[in-house]
Amino acid sequence: MLSEAFINKISEIGNDKQSLVSLMNEIDENKRQVSARLTAVSSGRKEVTEMTTRERRSQIKMMQDKLTYLAEEREHVRSRIAEINSDLKALNRAVNGRNEKFCHAFIAAAERILDEELFLELESRAASILSIKG
Repeated sequence: MLSEAFINKISEIGNDKQSLVSLMNEIDENKRQVSARLTAVSSGRKEVTEMTTRERRSQIKMMQDKLTYLAEEREHVRSRIAEINSDLKALNRAVNGRNEKFCHAFIAAAERILDEELFLELESRAASILSIKG
């Protein structure tokens, strides 16, 4: 389950692809640090030998949970980046493949055929695609 703070962070980033990539790199760095610490605790290196067995087990469990949590966050960011890439690809296809007159005709047809709720959803999605920062 993603934390509320993480969801808020993703909302603030919005459609800024560069910020999403930076966030994913940040998550990857955290995963590397936790994995290194987990290896140290699991193998019983010098710096952690003062821990009791119970403390080591507790630390190992916490770090494994943290890795699972970070993997979920990373997957969420990765899927958001993939969605942005798909939107950009579709936008490029529309811009390069059709003339402006067709786009206007498409909007007119959508207004006539789609119910208001679906049309507004489509319009909102189009606005979102136009707001993507590459």
